[in-house]
Amino acid sequence: MQDPLSYRDATYLFAALKSSIDELEKLMQIQLNSSDDNPGIYIGKSSKDASFQENKLFTNGGAVVPTSNFEPLLWVVEFEKASIVLAHNSKASAHRTIKLSDDNFTHLSRFLGTDKTIHAFGAMQKPFVSLAGENEFLANPASLDYSPVAGNIEDIATNAPFVVQKFQKQIDNFYHILGMELIHAAQAIDLRKQKDPNLKLSKSTQKLYDKYRKVVKFMDIDRPLSDDFKNSAKFLKYYK
Repeated sequence: MQDPLSYRDATYLFAALKSSIDELEKLMQIQLNSSDDNPGIYIGKSSKDASFQENKLFTNGGAVVPTSNFEPLLWVVEFEKASIVLAHNSKASAHRTIKLSDDNFTHLSRFLGTDKTIHAFGAMQKPFVSLAGENEFLANPASLDYSPVAGNIEDIATNAPFVVQKFQKQIDNFYHILGMELIHAAQAIDLRKQKDPNLKLSKSTQKLYDKYRKVVKFMDIDRPLSDDFKNSAKFLKYYK
């Protein structure tokens, strides 16, 4: 049998997210380092050779020119694209984590428990599934939801602040989703090592595992996991 797509396609999911973030960075560099003044003021500009339409913009000593340099559509729609990609990654992470609790898939204990646990991670699927569902909902575009205002002059809009707020909420959720996947993965590693003490991890995985275990310990007996989930998300946010 082939591995599930949430595992096999992870490289492409991450690549799509990186590509979108890279494009966002370029667009925001332009936005933050450019003028979005409206109107534009031209001092000392002459109306000589101006067209009839342009001539109306001139006054003594210069011109007052309406501009659209403030238009954020380019980066707003890129945020919405990134939002969709992040939702795909959120769903994939949730699906991978569910599989880590499936003893038929891992050939480890059900819900990654030990001989001292009762629930283990059995009730812990709901939080990350819920957050992945929320991220899917937050990926719905908002830039088209507007009405004309200002006497029908401002007849298009982007809802830029709300688009960015939604994306920030998705990012926060995603750290928690990945944090929950990490706590499952680390538990699976420990259980696998118990079965096979010679199990080797890659250099980068071993580094991540070692640092993570200083923050979140192996679950030998059932315990409240809220703090572990929070610490996992925080760990990933600042991990280097």
